[in-house]
Formats: sequence, C-alpha cells, structure tokens
Amino acid sequence: MYAMSRNFILIGVAAAAVATTLSAGCRGSASANAQSDEPPADPRCAPFETVSEHPMGLAGARQAHRRAALRRYLRLREAATPGHIRTLTAAIAPQHDIVAGRVCFAELYEAGRILFEHEFSFADGLGDDRARSGMEAGQSPFRRVHRGASGGPETISCTSCHWRGGPAGAGAVQDNSLLLGDGDRPDSADARNPPPLHGVGVVQALAREMTDDLAAIRRELIATARRTGRTVERTLASKGVGFGVLRADKNGSLDASAVEGVDADLIIRPFGWKGNVATLREFVADSLRVHFGITSERDRSAEFTRGQMTALIVYLAAQALPIHGPPDTEYNLEEAAEGLLPPPPIRFHEAWSRGRLIFDELGCASCHRPFLVLKDPRFTTVDDRGNSYTVDLSTRAEPPRISYDSAMGGYPVWLFSDLKRHDMGADNAARHVHDGVPRSAYMTRRLWGLAHSSPYFHDGRAPVVDVAIRAHGGDAEHVRLEFEALSHAQKNQLRVFLMSMRRAAQLSVP
Repeated sequence: MYAMSRNFILIGVAAAAVATTLSAGCRGSASANAQSDEPPADPRCAPFETVSEHPMGLAGARQAHRRAALRRYLRLREAATPGHIRTLTAAIAPQHDIVAGRVCFAELYEAGRILFEHEFSFADGLGDDRARSGMEAGQSPFRRVHRGASGGPETISCTSCHWRGGPAGAGAVQDNSLLLGDGDRPDSADARNPPPLHGVGVVQALAREMTDDLAAIRRELIATARRTGRTVERTLASKGVGFGVLRADKNGSLDASAVEGVDADLIIRPFGWKGNVATLREFVADSLRVHFGITSERDRSAEFTRGQMTALIVYLAAQALPIHGPPDTEYNLEEAAEGLLPPPPIRFHEAWSRGRLIFDELGCASCHRPFLVLKDPRFTTVDDRGNSYTVDLSTRAEPPRISYDSAMGGYPVWLFSDLKRHDMGADNAARHVHDGVPRSAYMTRRLWGLAHSSPYFHDGRAPVVDVAIRAHGGDAEHVRLEFEALSHAQKNQLRVFLMSMRRAAQLSVP
C-alpha cells in the first residue's frame, strides 16, 4: 500500500490548507512529458513508498486508520459543503499539471481512491434532467432498468457495486446492471454482473501490445499483396493467441471474414463482458455516464474534469495484482490470546497440483490461458486532447505487482485469459447486440482473484464455480462435457485449484 504523502494528509486538517500546501510543497517546474514517457519526477514530491512489512502488520494498520480518518473527515466536509470533494480533487489534479509532472504520483493515486469511494450527489452532477426533476417532485431519481443506452443513475458510488474481495472488487448479484432495457421491465435488459477491476492497468497494456502485433501483420500482408500482385493471407496471432486468418487481394483490400475473436479493425478490446471497450479511460467515461449520469471529457458539457478522470484511472491501474499458487500457509500466526489456539495451517498442495493438471487436461487453459507476457510495463492513458500520462506498473503499483522474468523475456501476467472473444452458445446469447458484438460472443473472463469475486458468469447466475462451468456452451461445450465426466474427487481438486486464485490480504477500517 502507499504511504500517503505528508502534504496529502493535510486534506484532513482543512480544505483551504490543502490547496496552499500542495501548491507550495509538491508542485514545481517540470517539462512536459513525451507521448509515451513517464512524466519527470518532481524533486519536491515525497518518495514513492509502499508498506514494506506484511500488509497485515502495524504499518498496514496505520495506513488503514489514516485512510479511514480521512474518509470520515471528507464525509463530514461534504455534508457541510455539498460538492466539496468534487472541487477539492479537481484542484489537486489539474490535467495540465499532471501531464507536466507537477502532481505527485501518491497524491494522484489518493485523489483517485477518494473519487472511487465518494458518494456522488446532485452537486456532483448525479443523474440527468429526468432524475433531478423527479427528485424535486418527490420521486426516486434512480432507474434500476436502463432505458436504451442512457442508463441510470442506478447508484451513487463505485464501491456500491465494486466491493467484494477488496478495493475495486467484484459485485454481488443484486449489484447487476440491467443494460439496454426499456426503463421498466428487468426482462427487457441484459443483466451484467460488476467485474473485479484489479489488474486493469496491465490488461490494457497487454491489449495494446497485442493490437500492435496484429496491426504489424496487417501492414506486412497489404504490402506483400500489392508487391506480388496476388491474393495473400496471414495467420493472425499475438502472444500465442490466434485470431484467425486475414486476407488481402492484389490491391490491398482486406477480407476479414475468417478473423476470429476480435473486430475487423483488429483492436483488442479487453474491457466489458462483451469485449467492446479498448481502454480504461473509455471504460471509466462510460461507467460515469451510464451508472451515474455524470458527464466527462468526451461529452458536450463535462462534469468530471480530465484530471479527475486521470486520477481515477491511475488508482484503478495501480491496484495490486491477485496471487496465484498453492494455498499453503504464507506466514505463521501466533495464538490470538492466552488460551486460544492459533489458526490451523493451510496445506492443500497435493490437491492444488492435481487440480492444476485437470485444468489443463479439460482444455480450460485453451481460453483461460494462465499467463501472457508483457514486454513493456508502462501503462499510458490519453485524454481527448491527446495529452498522456504514463505509469511504470512494475514500480508504481500496489504490491504484489508485475516483475521481470529474464527466462520469459518480459513480465508474465497471470490473468488466466486470452483476451479474445469466444462463442458461448445460444443459451448464453444476449437479448441485445452490444457495439456490434455477436449476441453469443463474450470476452474470456480473467480468472485471477476468482476466490473473492463470486458470483460468477456474465449475469451473476452462478453462485459457485461448478455452476459457471456447467453454463459454458458454444466453443466451450466440450469442456463442460469433460467436467461432467470427472469423478467427485477430481472436481474437488479442480475447485481447490480455482479457489487458490485470490487477492492478497490487507487491513481495512470502515
């Protein structure tokens, strides 16, 4: 976890002091960053720090209490002056200062965390004219079932839906969004369960590299077809994941009819259950508009500033990665008090090892690929004006984070996904077409952190993993049949392996 910088802690003292302190203590002159380079470090920023000891230790407890105290202060300050947090975070993180390196990374991260936890109100732009007029007439401003693409508002906080298993986690079945409905009947909409958001920074970085790989193949294909004067085809693949075949005629015109799992433009879109959003910035902007009715930089009138967008995106991008590996005891616990026995040790190594083999033998790993190798650990977010902010996620992220593996020649990301769409069968077809994606096609779910992200499946219908596996159809029909044929003991071993995908423990004070 990050230790909040001294200047940022002063937010809990007085709002007026914050603006003065940040201006005097953190921001200084710095040259603007290049398009894909990390902004220069301001020497007056506090050094980047994380809790060095175990997150369940004293330093982790102090961090949790500091954040809780700040949260309580801001809640009361917001009550006294509605819109205070919106004004404060906008002042802390102006976009022009962010891209020029004049905002400390720890402050940017904490501003994003405050926005993620904030309960938005009408002073922040919550809802549209319908919601506000309804409120004035004594009606509820919320709309549980979305009407077309306009959405809610259906909630007031990111944490009201992304809360299971830690910060920016998954949501329960009652947190489902009911998309593209008629504004009234739940059965008119497509139910979508809130996905966990850990690791989204490295996911975007992976998708960007895969998109670049596919684009390079396309360029070479077109050049070869024009040079030879004949029809040429190429297999599309990146990081070991195949995306079908692309053809080009002698004029360089493309035939994408045999392309699989990605749109014809060959852009990997890793976000959304349908795999229809390419960047975290698009995902956040869509979420603000659809779930809160709050506008941002790409809308005609923005209620969320570019800097606030960047802060929220950095907070999400820098979340700790989940843990994978045998669920053995990670540290020895002493007895809680005299006369009380310590928790029993956790030893499931044999069951985990057998479950890992079953996972491969069933064919689960053909789509839920255990890892993809990232070449460049930098995450970049670009606003609507082309201004960028870059973070090295191998050094500036909550631990555990990605690390370089010389044998692999990059940074292995254990996400258990191929970042590709697959047909899940007619029984799983959506009621509506989302951004042109076929109704039965879905992005391969990232299984990391699975133990803390129930319920499962795109609509949250599966309370346990067995039900989710049995719901697979289409491209995964054979896996479902193989799973059904497993013995009781083998299913137990597979379940142990899947439930070992977890998030690191950390302390939190409500």
